[in-house]
Amino acid sequence: MKPTIIFFGSFGHYSAIVLKELIKSNLIDVIHVVTTPPFVNRKGKEEKGPVQTLAEENNIPFTTQMPLLFSDIGNGFKADFIITAGYGKLLPGKLLSEPKIASLNLHFSLLPKYRGANPGEWTILMGEEKSGITIIEMNEEFDKGGTIYQESIDLEKAETRESLYEKLYTLGGKSFPTVISKFQKGELTTIPQPNNDFPYASRFKRDDGFIEWDVIKDTMDGKSCKPNLSSKMLSKIISLQEINSIDAYFIEKVSRALYGFPSLWTIIPTAKGDKRMKIHSTKVENNKLVLNEVQIEGQSRARWNQVKNILN
Repeated sequence: MKPTIIFFGSFGHYSAIVLKELIKSNLIDVIHVVTTPPFVNRKGKEEKGPVQTLAEENNIPFTTQMPLLFSDIGNGFKADFIITAGYGKLLPGKLLSEPKIASLNLHFSLLPKYRGANPGEWTILMGEEKSGITIIEMNEEFDKGGTIYQESIDLEKAETRESLYEKLYTLGGKSFPTVISKFQKGELTTIPQPNNDFPYASRFKRDDGFIEWDVIKDTMDGKSCKPNLSSKMLSKIISLQEINSIDAYFIEKVSRALYGFPSLWTIIPTAKGDKRMKIHSTKVENNKLVLNEVQIEGQSRARWNQVKNILN
């Protein structure tokens, strides 16, 4: 008999990638989905998340609030596994112990490296050449459960946060059904994670993507700058790598790692006052930073060469 699954996921279409593969598989049976509630978009309309939409399309019952016990889902509710992929919240211990077999989490780094909410961003910023997925048996600490399965991939030179997560969630979705089936049969064992001093992949907030315009300007001229940034998160990453100066290559790496959210951003001086500017893409030519696509506050995305005359 196929093992029954309750799936937890809320990281947009990335979590939906995994859920879609679980639904397609003939090795398991997804019987319930837990995700975040619909949100109100910029037009003021309520919009369902991709995970909820996928559940509805496949006639799978869903819940938009995290249950504390299976009884919150329904009287007599039972499942063999809890599976999480991009859910972003720590499940209570009582809930983790309710499945008949196990509660498993799909994490997007090669644990024990980069435990935490933003492993992809940290992987790029720390200059790693490899990343991958780790499936663990969950406990009451984030990303510290015993390892069941790992698979690695090589990072591309131009890897962005979004391209990396696309690859990792796709890899995880394809691997998960087989891993669940093998674990049920006792063909995979749980290996405790070693203690380590790898940095924790803390969640990035909007302000963490800020780099001063003077620093960006200098790197556009091919200069290096002292590693004194307002962003505490980027300053921590600089310190961990013992970087003595900031150059065009570091700024370009930040633009890839933080693409989409929180984005690399700065404040530029214009004739109408200071304006916030997101820097969506960059490149390095002759050791100089080149801005490709930007978005100035109150305007649409544009090529930097089309809007740079706004500078005061």
